[in-house]
Amino acid sequence: MTSFSLRECLYYAKELGSSVYLCFLDARQAFDRLWHDGLFHKLLSTSGVNDPDPVIDTNTLLTLREMYRNSTSRVRHRGLISEPLPVRQGTRQGGNS
Repeated sequence: MTSFSLRECLYYAKELGSSVYLCFLDARQAFDRLWHDGLFHKLLSTSGVNDPDPVIDTNTLLTLREMYRNSTSRVRHRGLISEPLPVRQGTRQGGNS
C-alpha cells in the first residue's frame, strides 16, 4: 500500500511539474512505545483547521485517529484466547482488524 501511494504521488507531481519532498524515519523501537493519544494530540496541534499549509490534512488525520480508536487485542496461548485488552500504545502490525 505504501509503495502504491508513493508511486501515485510521484506520478501526480511529475504530471504537474511539481517538486516532491520525501522523509523517511527509521524508528523501530518507537513503534512499540508510540502513545496513541499523545501522537494525535501533537498532530492535531500542528495541523490546525485554519492552517493554509497543514502538516497532515484533516481528513487523513481523522482517518488515522479512527483506526486507533478503541483498539483491542487478544492473547492466544496454548489454544486459549483471552478477553479483549485495550491497546493504547504501539502501531498496528497486521493481524485481524
